[in-house]
Amino acid sequence: MKKFNYGFIVLISVSTLIFFAFLAQKNIRNNWETEQQKEKERIVSMIDTRTNTILEQINAINSIVKVSESGDLTQEKFASYVEEITNKNEKFYSISWAPDGVQTYSFPYDEEIIGHNLYLDEREPVQDAILNAIGTGQTVVSGPYPARQNSDINILVFRCPIFYDDGELRGFVNIVIESENLFIPIVTEASSNIYDYHVEDANGNILYGINAVTSNKEIIAFSANEFDWEIHLSLSNLYAANIYRTETIMIVAFFGSILLICVYAFLTIKNMVNQSKILSDSEKRYSTIYKDAPIGIALMDSITGEFIDVNENYAKICQRSIDELSQLNWASITHPDDMELDSKNMKRLNEGIIDGFTIEKRYITPGNSIVWVKMKVKRLKYEKEHLTHFAMIEDITQEKTYKNQLETKVITDALTNGYNRRFFEEKAKEFENDNMHLILIDINGLKLVNDAFGHINGDKVIIQTSEVIKDVFKNSFVFRIGGDEFAVIDHKLGISDLDEGIQKLRNDIEEINIKGMTISVSVGLSHKTPNKTFVETFTEAENYMYREKLNQVLSNRSSMINTILEMVHQKDPYSAIHSQRVSAASVKIGQLLEMSDNQINDIKAASLLHDIGKVIVPTKILNKSGKLTDKEYNEIKKHSEIGYRILKSDKSMNDIADIVLSHHERIDGKGYPQGIVKDSIPFESRIIAVADAMDAMLNNRIYRSKLSKAKCKSELINNINTQFCSKVVNVVIEHYNEVCDVIQEDY
Repeated sequence: MKKFNYGFIVLISVSTLIFFAFLAQKNIRNNWETEQQKEKERIVSMIDTRTNTILEQINAINSIVKVSESGDLTQEKFASYVEEITNKNEKFYSISWAPDGVQTYSFPYDEEIIGHNLYLDEREPVQDAILNAIGTGQTVVSGPYPARQNSDINILVFRCPIFYDDGELRGFVNIVIESENLFIPIVTEASSNIYDYHVEDANGNILYGINAVTSNKEIIAFSANEFDWEIHLSLSNLYAANIYRTETIMIVAFFGSILLICVYAFLTIKNMVNQSKILSDSEKRYSTIYKDAPIGIALMDSITGEFIDVNENYAKICQRSIDELSQLNWASITHPDDMELDSKNMKRLNEGIIDGFTIEKRYITPGNSIVWVKMKVKRLKYEKEHLTHFAMIEDITQEKTYKNQLETKVITDALTNGYNRRFFEEKAKEFENDNMHLILIDINGLKLVNDAFGHINGDKVIIQTSEVIKDVFKNSFVFRIGGDEFAVIDHKLGISDLDEGIQKLRNDIEEINIKGMTISVSVGLSHKTPNKTFVETFTEAENYMYREKLNQVLSNRSSMINTILEMVHQKDPYSAIHSQRVSAASVKIGQLLEMSDNQINDIKAASLLHDIGKVIVPTKILNKSGKLTDKEYNEIKKHSEIGYRILKSDKSMNDIADIVLSHHERIDGKGYPQGIVKDSIPFESRIIAVADAMDAMLNNRIYRSKLSKAKCKSELINNINTQFCSKVVNVVIEHYNEVCDVIQEDY
């Protein structure tokens, strides 16, 4: 009975102790959770405040990106805008402008990065960001990583690609921010309450943090434009936790002594039972990891190179089955160009000089296509009898393709799809100490083609000329080094072969016909020896080319102008007779005004050519019998300016071009194309304006019948000092019949 009572009392006492311990523990926990919630709310408020600051920085960045993406960014605009932004916000580490990938400007000025070529930067994060930005056409953020080697400053870099209107890559705006400045930790007098505080990007990369523990956390998410980040926060009240732990330890200690022996015995028995399972579980985990790993893994014989075991991803990347690989060795599927480097590394591995290595190499698939892989090799076992190693690979074919496309784009001329001047300068350095031949080729009269027929036809001339050059010099390097200038570098052909090639080039280019115009080129050839610099060779070829161009240019331009005039007359047969009548009348008026022979000669030439600009006007407009629409009339009005640009291409025609430009101007300023008035209009142009109007009135036109001489005379008088010059009209009225007879002659 005593034992029963004693045991009952002990049971009641222990139960009571457990009850009060439970109440104390619950009270401590409630107080702790209340304090923790208050602290959490206070810190969340601080984070909200900090978030606004972050968003202001991001908006400032985006404002620069938007200006950059407008397509008309210049370095001066960029510098001005960056200084304005940084005056408002001093959180940027640096901002730089890199046209064609070369950093030409930075704020603040940093001598170390000026001239740095991003395309040639071998750092993996830089290349990844550049390729990603070009591939997506969007701003890419990368980091954090050290600002410089051995630097304690971590940075985030925003790579902003800039494109021309035609979609060609122009360069990059690079915006650099210290990650500590962007995500500064919340440090207060209660900083000990922060157990874990860090910031992750959308891919889970930690941009900044304290502890960076991923368990037991609150997540406060926010988006800053297109860049998504999450703030992860966990709190721990150390004082309350200590009290809680102290109370709990007292209770646990009381019962622990009772349970210790039982637990010890239980765990000992359980441990013995589980020991046999541990090895089995470990083997299962290894097998699962090996088979289901997201990368390719293979176990190989280091001596024979044979595949001992491979996982599914390794076989998939190689585009072969596991059974097929088990019958092969690594050398049998490796690209021949990669064998030397791979074999050299394997030799060092087998000799124990290195424990492993990483390379980029190519595998050949059963279909003879190429797969680029990044392979990491690690020695697994080192025994004299048997050497084995692990090879882990990931497919980087797409990345390599992007990189090759980028490298090709950098050296390719966008219009001709051939090599550009940048690659020409690189090749020049390669041949600095070698023998080679340099040919310079310039298209004659390209500006005249552009002015007469537009840049679309001018581009056709450039493209067709490029194709001819590449066809003639198939085994040479052909470059477009200027708007109308090409270069050929050759180190294989003999002198006679070069001369034959140049003659064939001239003949083939003369076959190019744009709007009835024949194209020609000027050529300069120079031979480089090791004792002659490339600059000297280039200068010599250039001098030969320009000498030939001087001999051809005058005759070529005159021929082109005559060709264009013939084209106008073919489109509008009336214009040929009209120009002759206007020329005869203008010469007659000049003689009546007692002008000099030189002036009369200019009037004669200008009046014959005054409608040459109509070469751009569609035939259906020139020959339309009804009234012209406003749009059609505006097309007609362009001919004065086009004629001016065509004639201006020939220096001997400069004065004639000025007269042609103004032959539709009016004394009152309502003419075209410039709207000039009175004496601002060349006197010769005022004469042609009267002769042109008289011919239009006194002869039948497609859209109306001719007027009587009396009506024509009345129109001239009524428009004195508005449309026509009074001095010219007065002399015409005084000798009216003489002038009319000239206009009404048969031509």
